[in-house]
Amino acid sequence: MPSKSISIFHTSDIHGHFLSQDYAQKTTSESGASRLSQFLKATRHPGDIYMDTGDVLQGNALAYYLAKHPSTPHPFSTVFNALKLDYFTLGNHDFNFGLPVLSSFLDPLNAQIINANILRDGTPFYGVPHVIHTCENGVKLGIIGLTTHYIPNWENPAHIAGLEFHDAFSSLTREIQVINDQCDFLIVNYHGGFEGDLETFDITSNTGENQGIKMLQELPEIDLLLTGHQHQTLHQKVGNTWVSQPGMNAASVHVITLDFGEGIKAPTVRMQAIDLADYSEDPDILDLLSDVESHTQSFLDQPIGQFDQAYRIADGFKARLNKHPLVTWINQVQLNATGADVALCGLGNAVTGFNQSVTLRDVLATYVYPNTLVVKAVTGDALLKALEKTARFFALKDGELGVSNAFETPKKEYYNYDMYDPITYTIDVREPVGHRIKDARLNGIPINPDTIYKVAMNNYRASGGGDYPMFKDATLLLDTQQEIVTLLIEAISNGPVVTLDDPKNITILGD
Repeated sequence: MPSKSISIFHTSDIHGHFLSQDYAQKTTSESGASRLSQFLKATRHPGDIYMDTGDVLQGNALAYYLAKHPSTPHPFSTVFNALKLDYFTLGNHDFNFGLPVLSSFLDPLNAQIINANILRDGTPFYGVPHVIHTCENGVKLGIIGLTTHYIPNWENPAHIAGLEFHDAFSSLTREIQVINDQCDFLIVNYHGGFEGDLETFDITSNTGENQGIKMLQELPEIDLLLTGHQHQTLHQKVGNTWVSQPGMNAASVHVITLDFGEGIKAPTVRMQAIDLADYSEDPDILDLLSDVESHTQSFLDQPIGQFDQAYRIADGFKARLNKHPLVTWINQVQLNATGADVALCGLGNAVTGFNQSVTLRDVLATYVYPNTLVVKAVTGDALLKALEKTARFFALKDGELGVSNAFETPKKEYYNYDMYDPITYTIDVREPVGHRIKDARLNGIPINPDTIYKVAMNNYRASGGGDYPMFKDATLLLDTQQEIVTLLIEAISNGPVVTLDDPKNITILGD
């Protein structure tokens, strides 16, 4: 007799972590799809379903190496095929290396791609907008796939040429009308998250990047909302809808079990989060990736140049509080490449800094994103507003300087704190948000709200990413189409021993 229980395995935001490798530290980690494979082999039954919610192709050195040394099939699709992935929905970072790399991953993928809102010439760019999955016991699961439509605000335009990104909520509403009467249980596989608090439904962002709360509030037909993008760990029931978000880097997998009794319309739902650190790596997956893993390690260990000393980053908060010299150097590379007046950059959530003898591993572990360099014409007024935005990073907690909760939840966004050169300015954390920037000057001259400044930044920030609309609205002066990490590598490899300036141009007051 067919089973009346169906388990759905949910992963999201794997970000290249198919092996238990910490490439920055050259050590092992407790995450990775190789561990997921062991779990699935031990627990998956015929008829169970494995779904992923996107962001696979970018996020670690292995992913970077494969993007720079493309092959078909992409090794990550080979692993997903070995894992018997059933359904896949694209994430925003899957576009980071361009459409040829994305196609090398999607074309060989055995899983059904579900995509209701990324179109080309009016039809899905890849895949189908929805699926009716009929289980062994006759239960019909309706599955709709959606991706945050905010991608054009971040992505290099060349990487998404010809694509249309339709509003995820509107697209979902349309698809529900099409399939709701055809299924017994409705699942939404959404690479997006929640625009506010799931307990109170208080909205903190209306950009459209995340629309999960709107979906929960206005579309009660949804039985199971699988989410991602924000790297949270959520497994709970909100109203009538079960919600899953399984973190990142294949550190965990969520198991949603549907128990159907005599009536198949309203199953009992059980949900649990499985910590994959409790499982060993599957030798079969290790074998599939052994060659590219070996090549990646050799690639990373190539020495590319020398600094006058080691410039390690042991404490990310102190590196921001005191503006680590590497930040000044990154900004100087951007200024040299563009001739801009001002440059800005942030640090990734977790970065290593450089050894004295610098390898590619050092650079990729310190500038972790595949951003390109652009220059925008920014008014002094907009520049001051951007400085006020970044000054929100700090907060006084029990009289001590710390990180504002707004940069901690719903996910850690330390990378949205920017540091600028060569302007000098003071952040007075004792003042209210929006009134913290004091005495901002360029070459000793106060920033004039009416003056136009040429400001170099990455394409993510230039498009308003991180909630910097003042940059999105600024006129584009130069799109270099060059990855910043490549410029950093060239600056190290083309010159003599690099000595860093440490101007201490940012003063932070909080005592």
